[in-house]
Amino acid sequence: MDLVYTPSVVSEYTLEYIEKLKAGRRGIPLGIPRFDDYFVSPGPGDLVVVLGRPGMGKSSLMAHYANEASKATVSLGPDVGFPVVVTAEMAVEDYSLRETSRVVGISTKEMKSNRVDDGGWESIENAVKDTPRMRPIVYIGHSILNKRKRPPMTIGN
Repeated sequence: MDLVYTPSVVSEYTLEYIEKLKAGRRGIPLGIPRFDDYFVSPGPGDLVVVLGRPGMGKSSLMAHYANEASKATVSLGPDVGFPVVVTAEMAVEDYSLRETSRVVGISTKEMKSNRVDDGGWESIENAVKDTPRMRPIVYIGHSILNKRKRPPMTIGN
């Protein structure tokens, strides 16, 4: 991996990058028009950090963006890379259920309180089985099934 670039190499790379920008190639849009009009869409390798007070929708926003980025992976191929969600808040299964809920139109509250008929459960299971192909997202966090405790993350860590 190169870490040192001479001025001529930087100039060459910048000109190539300008050509990509002129061709309209930009990052992956969030999928929310007001955000996409205001912010520059992140591209491959960019890190997106969302900060806010509890209950402000950070996890929902990042789940939505990960889904949008996974669509790019599906349409452009795995060479683009996979979106990665790092979480110490929600279990990976909860993130998956949240996205499955959006796909099948059955709320996670209905799933968790077992108020779903047999046909609904079948739709949910089929959507989850399609996840690796249709919504390839890598999660780093804790799992309900692995029975591991949430990682002790604090600002000091």
